[in-house]
Amino acid sequence: MEDNSVINKFQKKINVGDKEYVIRVLPAGVGMKMGLRLVKIVTPLLGGVMDDLSSNSDLFGEDDTFTKLASKMVLVLEEEQLDEIVHSVLSSAVIIEKGKIPRDLDFDNDFMANYGELIEVLAFALKENFSSIFQGKGIRHHLAGMVTKVLG
Repeated sequence: MEDNSVINKFQKKINVGDKEYVIRVLPAGVGMKMGLRLVKIVTPLLGGVMDDLSSNSDLFGEDDTFTKLASKMVLVLEEEQLDEIVHSVLSSAVIIEKGKIPRDLDFDNDFMANYGELIEVLAFALKENFSSIFQGKGIRHHLAGMVTKVLG
């Protein structure tokens, strides 16, 4: 029997409207590969996100940073790249609706004409899976070092 605290460590929940979405974070091998792809994709997008934020805000401390990244990703990614990322982070998601039995997320039907909810759930899944890449000693630290070297 698995310890519930171990199970809960790998499951993250977000409430959107009257639904609760439960995502499982990606295993390390899959997450690392996807994280590296995201760094290659997201790094150019960071300029746009940074432009949207005030000059004195803490980029990765803002609650909506990952929402902005998710929104920009949807606009600029090739269809295949977007499909791979979205389906990877949401592939094992479960949806819980009040009064109903929890069920696997049916991506096409659950988000049909409901793209705002898709962006919200995607932003949450990206944050839960990849925020450590962009915080602390992750890309943020390395970008700050590069900027310091360039600006002298």
